[in-house]
Amino acid sequence: MAPGEDEYRRFFMRWMPQVLAYLTWLQGDAAVIEDAAQETLINAFRYWERVRTLEKPQAWLFKVAGQRLGDVEAARRRHGVSIAPQELPDRPPAGHRDEIAAHEENMMVVEAMRKLPRQQAIASTLHYVYGLKVSQIADIMEVAAGSVKTHLHRARRALQTVLGEDDEDEGETP
Repeated sequence: MAPGEDEYRRFFMRWMPQVLAYLTWLQGDAAVIEDAAQETLINAFRYWERVRTLEKPQAWLFKVAGQRLGDVEAARRRHGVSIAPQELPDRPPAGHRDEIAAHEENMMVVEAMRKLPRQQAIASTLHYVYGLKVSQIADIMEVAAGSVKTHLHRARRALQTVLGEDDEDEGETP
């Protein structure tokens, strides 16, 4: 076994599911998600000496995953391959009404997030799903913290409109 191979294998096993989950919030085509996730982890291996020393590799991974997602989508468009945006996870077994209702509600949110402009979707996913701070998101997206706040505000308003929610937490800031 090459030096660092076992360490990378553990890294891969820990982070691949999280990269896949992150990309699922941004894209609905399982093949596109898988390609982008694989490219992300290939990059991690390619730059392993740098990546392995990062205190918080999540930011690096999510940043690269977003870039690879854009690359895969662009390549598919160039080659005339359509991207089917609604390949959704399986439903829970019949008879679990609460689980089905919760699943359907979650899928409505996921679908609404996927319809947002990409920067809003990235900021929202990183903030609301992964709990990252505005400053961390700004680093990942390579924008000012104020821009992240703007993306979050616009995304929240768009989601409220699409999902028909009240403006009850209007005064809250991201």
